[in-house]
Amino acid sequence: MLRGMRRAIWFLGMAAACGGGGEDGDGVTLVDAPPSPVTWDYGPGAAIVRAADFSLVTSVGIVLHGAGEPSITGSGFTTGTDNGTLEVEWTENANTMRLYFYFARANGRWHVSQVQHWDGSESRNWVYYAGPHFDSAVGQPFTGDVDLAHESGDNSVHFRGLTLTAFGRELPPP
Repeated sequence: MLRGMRRAIWFLGMAAACGGGGEDGDGVTLVDAPPSPVTWDYGPGAAIVRAADFSLVTSVGIVLHGAGEPSITGSGFTTGTDNGTLEVEWTENANTMRLYFYFARANGRWHVSQVQHWDGSESRNWVYYAGPHFDSAVGQPFTGDVDLAHESGDNSVHFRGLTLTAFGRELPPP
């Protein structure tokens, strides 16, 4: 299943990059894409995303894998707060992407209340995935494989081998 999904995601991205599909002899070859690991750490240690494989599919057919040097910022996770953001920006194949995670904690648990990213268009519209996602006990990471699909069916975010840690360290107030 994973191999088929990776192949389909890679194929869609390559078909878009080459200006067409692969059935009419346009020269697009279908192959398995190698894993695309990511590590995004805000704080350090306040929120960490680690995945053995990551892909983001946009409504304009761009497939990104978190390649390139990310800029990682955020807010919150300070002493006495129960909210925080992890904000990742990177440029890959001349496409700039922003991916944001909104964290919350209460009653001994934490979760991501929303994930959002740009849609890949030049107007940079936001795509939202309402939560809660990744629900875990405070002090424990979320682990697993995750596929977030937007209700439009045109955008999706995929993690394989995800370990997501939040509120691992409280930061000093600004």
